[in-house]
Amino acid sequence: MTKNVLITGYSGLLGGVIAQRLSEMGHSLVLPCRHKDNFKPIHSITTFDLNTDHLESILDSVDTIIHCAGINAKVS
Repeated sequence: MTKNVLITGYSGLLGGVIAQRLSEMGHSLVLPCRHKDNFKPIHSITTFDLNTDHLESILDSVDTIIHCAGINAKVS
């Protein structure tokens, strides 16, 4: 069964590996980002920009969310 999967943290190591594998399995991916130009090419993706697109409308079409985003800067 094909799912529509949203993956946060796609540009990181873990999120990128998960996205690639799910794409190979035939799932459709929704990959949020801060800037659309930062995307590595993957088949069957929907991208949206967290700064300009409306999250609520995107989430209506998602079956599963995989959260891989994290802080990549030192927090004091």
